[in-house]
Amino acid sequence: MDGDGRAGSPTAGKAWSGPQSTCVTCATRFAKAGLARLYSLDQTARVQTSPPRRPAARPETDVMASRRRCQKRDRYIGRPRVSRRMLATVAGVLVVAGCIVGFGAAPRAVSTDLSGPHPDGTAKYYVSIGDSYAAGYRPIPPGAGSTSTDGFAYQLEESLRARQPDWRLVNFGCSGETSSAMTFDRGCEAGAGGPGGQQYPNDPQSIAAAKFIADHGSQVGLVTIVMGGNDILPCARDSDPDQAWACAEGQVPKVRQNLDALLSRIRGTLGPNVPIVGASYMNVFLADQLSGDPQTQAHASIATTLFRDYLNPVLAETYKKYGAPFVDTTALAGGYLPVTEVTELAGRGTVPASVGWICALTYYCTNDDPHPNRDGHALIAREIEKRLAP
Repeated sequence: MDGDGRAGSPTAGKAWSGPQSTCVTCATRFAKAGLARLYSLDQTARVQTSPPRRPAARPETDVMASRRRCQKRDRYIGRPRVSRRMLATVAGVLVVAGCIVGFGAAPRAVSTDLSGPHPDGTAKYYVSIGDSYAAGYRPIPPGAGSTSTDGFAYQLEESLRARQPDWRLVNFGCSGETSSAMTFDRGCEAGAGGPGGQQYPNDPQSIAAAKFIADHGSQVGLVTIVMGGNDILPCARDSDPDQAWACAEGQVPKVRQNLDALLSRIRGTLGPNVPIVGASYMNVFLADQLSGDPQTQAHASIATTLFRDYLNPVLAETYKKYGAPFVDTTALAGGYLPVTEVTELAGRGTVPASVGWICALTYYCTNDDPHPNRDGHALIAREIEKRLAP
């Protein structure tokens, strides 16, 4: 999927060739789960570069005042309301996800000795900046949660090192941070950073990352950024469309401003040739269509508009301004599929294919948690790696 939001079709009809794959013929498994058509699609994300559908800005509302609640204290991109009855319906879909996006091996130990240049000066640093997506948050153990090497940054590092052992991940990701927190708030709460992640008690994340890049510029080979999901969290939680749009009109400009400032600084340091890749988020609220509560069901269409017409176009435009590819993770996870595209979920019957994607690639349907699972992170890692020159 390129900056225009177009997603390439995942592998269909042949064995997955990624590391540690256990599939012989993926298409057979896809068909059994009713997802063969889904994975043969050449999706086109309906990301627009024109202004959002709502033409006029609205005054700040009480909804927007809740933004601070998703900083630091709230490490979730969203909070689901899907019934526990959903738990038994997605086992087959999850098996399919393991087949499709098995990117890396099991979780591994992480080296934390990254404060200075490699002893022989040959280390190639991959710098990860962002929120819980970057930190690899997962709801394990249940009710508590923690960060893990399931995250896309760790899986991507593993793939890069398989080709060139000198790659080292330097992860500044911090769960729960909005774009403003990354820009202005010092430090990262204990336990909110990724395994082996960087400590920066005296600086905001964006400043700490920019300092590292300035100090190690010649050794930095890749930067990834995931920013903005926690900014629109209060908007996506609102079941009143007018309130949601007003919220987005207040939040998204802040994302643009904060992301632009970060990109300007690090692109100016790195020059034009070092890849910077941005990514967005899976629209887990699509699975709220399975709820019996009309207000909860409304989140699906509201969140689709928020991603498609508000957040993702701004992200795509800002990354493009600095020559940085953009992975529209919303599209990657089926977020823009028409409702006419359907699949089967055991115990639920025919459901939108987009719901099948969300249940397969996130914890939303199984653990009441909106973060990607290992397979979801693997899919993001693969798409980022596709943006890198061979």
